[in-house]
Amino acid sequence: MPGPSESQEKRRRLRQKVLGFGETSHQKSYYPTLRRRLRELERLRLLLDHSTDAIFWVEVPSGRIVDLNATARNFLHIAAGEENKVILGDIFPNTAAGLIRNLFAGSSSLEGVDRTVEAIMSSPSGERIPVEMNIGFHQEDNAVYAMIVARNITGRKRVEDALRRSEERLKLALEAANDGMWDFYPQTGVIYYSPRWFSILGYSPDDLPHTYRTWTSLIHPDDRPFVEEQIWESIQNAEPFVLEYRMRSAEGDWLWILSRGKCVAWDEEGHPTRMVGTHSDITERKEVEQTLRQLATVVEQAAEDIIIVNTEGIIAYVNPAFERITGYTREEAVGQTPAFLKSGKHDRAFYQDLWDTIIRGDVWTGRIINRRKDGSLIEEDTTISPVYDRQGRITAYVSLKRDVTDQVQMEVQLRQAQKMEAVGQLAGGVAHDFNNLLQVIQGYGDMALMYLQAGDRVRRYVEEIMKATGRASTLVRQLLTFSRRELFQPENLNFNDVIADLIKMLRRVIGEHIELEFHPAADLRMVYADRGQVEQIVMNLCVNSRDAMPEGGRITIETGSVRFTGENIHLHPRADEGEYVFVSVSDTGIGIPPEVQDRIFEPFFTTKEIGAGTGLGLATVYAITRRHEGFIDLESRPGSGAAFRIFFPADHGTVHRPENPKPFTPNEGKGTILVAEDEEQVRELAVMILEKAGYEVIAAGDGQEAIDLFNQHMGRIDLVLLDVVMPRKSGKAAFEAMKEKRPDVRVLFSTGYSFNTLNLNDASGGRVQMISKPYSPSELLRRVQTMLKTEPDRSASSPAR
Repeated sequence: MPGPSESQEKRRRLRQKVLGFGETSHQKSYYPTLRRRLRELERLRLLLDHSTDAIFWVEVPSGRIVDLNATARNFLHIAAGEENKVILGDIFPNTAAGLIRNLFAGSSSLEGVDRTVEAIMSSPSGERIPVEMNIGFHQEDNAVYAMIVARNITGRKRVEDALRRSEERLKLALEAANDGMWDFYPQTGVIYYSPRWFSILGYSPDDLPHTYRTWTSLIHPDDRPFVEEQIWESIQNAEPFVLEYRMRSAEGDWLWILSRGKCVAWDEEGHPTRMVGTHSDITERKEVEQTLRQLATVVEQAAEDIIIVNTEGIIAYVNPAFERITGYTREEAVGQTPAFLKSGKHDRAFYQDLWDTIIRGDVWTGRIINRRKDGSLIEEDTTISPVYDRQGRITAYVSLKRDVTDQVQMEVQLRQAQKMEAVGQLAGGVAHDFNNLLQVIQGYGDMALMYLQAGDRVRRYVEEIMKATGRASTLVRQLLTFSRRELFQPENLNFNDVIADLIKMLRRVIGEHIELEFHPAADLRMVYADRGQVEQIVMNLCVNSRDAMPEGGRITIETGSVRFTGENIHLHPRADEGEYVFVSVSDTGIGIPPEVQDRIFEPFFTTKEIGAGTGLGLATVYAITRRHEGFIDLESRPGSGAAFRIFFPADHGTVHRPENPKPFTPNEGKGTILVAEDEEQVRELAVMILEKAGYEVIAAGDGQEAIDLFNQHMGRIDLVLLDVVMPRKSGKAAFEAMKEKRPDVRVLFSTGYSFNTLNLNDASGGRVQMISKPYSPSELLRRVQTMLKTEPDRSASSPAR
């Protein structure tokens, strides 16, 4: 084993000397005290060596290290006895040595001269650690020494660095979030604000007292109670709060503020002592939210159905209008593609063009026919637009659809009415000329039959001519009805009575192979209608049903009434609010194909074989119904029959039927009759019929000639037979001229047009009447006789009236 070191040997000798080997009596009293002091010094040395701080004893001003503890020795790798080889500047370069000199040089006295600084301590191996140095001075004899205690603060520095970085990140985050900060002390009512807090509201720190009362005074009065309640509730529950409220800015505007906060300190009794939080301006966000809420309300309440689909074509949203119009719920639609609405009315190319258009970023507009949940079709004017994000990428497509089904139906009906009006104009003109021809044929035919015996072979020929004339007359009457130029004589009618009187004839018309049922409704309201035209409607519909059941079947006629209100009037675009009476004619026939239903009311349109129909039956039904301000419903499917329902406006009143005229006896005519007719053959026929009956006749070829002849023979003319349409002066103009001379003049108008077309507001009760062409000789004579028996209104005999 190695021998004791030199320093250890010195200590041993000193210890022997101190312990009293050969000591004197004085030494015996002194050495115990010295030994006690040495033990104290030994303990102090142990304490210093075991300290985690590095301790240096340094000579001033040279900076030479005189002594150091074990911690410093180990860090610096300094062996015993080599302390004097190290100077302070090597350990604390540019820090401690200069500091010691400056402190000592600047002090006239060593009392109170000390300093605590931070520095970097370096070892010979290059290790560097941050330390906190505590420096004190001591004077011994004529030398000055500095004692330096260097504490390793590496851990503290790490914490400080982490805290500093955290604070920097927090500062950056607050700056990025544009938030202000507040620090509230509830016990004093003091609030501290960050500069950003003031800038948000537009105030400067000197504008506002830093008090809780001032802060609450800036909150909108409507929001203040709720805000204060929530803050104190947050304190009591020790939970954070998030509030949105309005605050008054320096300019007087109300800004929306988002405030987050939490109580972070309480006193020993549990009272809150500190709250901290943030404060940010969300006014712009609230305005955007308000706009979005308004937009959402508009979308939810829009009458048009709105669909949003993603780029994959999947429905992401539908509004309530979609549910109402299509019948599908939102749950049924979302997640599907719009293909489930397809009606089959559009081909593949139609949808391909639609998708090609919107995928390339363009807006597609057009009309789409879709199918509702109940199977019915719906036509919609559609606009589909792409939706872009901020990068210009398409993220969705929005479809806005307006239901135009009723509008399309009304447009179809309008076009139908316009076509019928155009054809009616033509038909009316043709009927006028044709009636004049029929008048001649029928008139002379009737005259011929008067002179032919029952067994005469020629009579049979004439009778066939008269049958053909009758059919031609019926065809012309249909044309006139269709063109609204037939004689129109409305009265209060009950549908039940009209149909009951018609049943026997209907059974003969439809044949025995078809069953006919009639179900009249009880307490049916009256309608104001032309009886003959109502009969024509029922007859035409029954004939139409008969032709749809060549192998037999059943026709059912029903009557009833219905009231249309705001809830159901949309089902019938042509209906007005109020009560309607209807007659329904349904059959069990072959039905009407959907592609034909839009055309069945067109004049001359027929699905029957050539020669089997004129194509005017349903057109006449349509015209009569519209003339009575009614409308038609049709329900039909191929193979399931058809049902026509005719609606007329209901009317109060009782039935008034014209009395049947008394039988006419020829050759009883007495009086003078002025006949005005521009068609020569018709005029000659009328003159011949009247003269053979015993009347004196004056003939005129136009309206002006009729006026002139009337003025010449005014005193002896008993009746004027006036054609409505004549050259130079019309029948109406001639009548007005005659009435100025003789207000009590009797006039019988002759025309193929409706008496209503004359627009005569005459209340002379029987003195002005009308006969419709073609008329028979007996009908003309009967009407003339009836009018001549009417007593004249003596009070109206003066032109001054």
